[in-house]
Amino acid sequence: MKKTIETSHKLNANPEKVWTIISKASGVNEWLPIITSCSFEGNKRICTTEQGDLKETILIIDNANKIFQYAIDEQPLLPIHNVVGTMKVLTKNGGTELI
Repeated sequence: MKKTIETSHKLNANPEKVWTIISKASGVNEWLPIITSCSFEGNKRICTTEQGDLKETILIIDNANKIFQYAIDEQPLLPIHNVVGTMKVLTKNGGTELI
C-alpha cells in the first residue's frame, strides 16, 4: 500500500541559499548529521551512514520551482521500499519553508 508522508520545516535562512545547498545534490553530510559522506555522479548519489550506503537516483532538479526529487534505490536503515523523496523550498515570512 502506497503511503504519503509530508513534513514542513521553517528555517531562519535565505531561500536562495537553502536551494543552492539542496540542489547541488552532493554534500548532504554537511547538513544531515546521519550522513557521514556523500558522492554524486550523473543522476546517482551515494550517501554513507554508519549502517551502510543509501543508493539514490536523482529524479528532478527544478531550479525554477525549487523542487528536488530523488528515489532511494537501496538503503539499510528501515524496512521500507519504493521511497521517493521530494523537497520544495518556499519563501515564507522573510525566511524559508522546506516541504
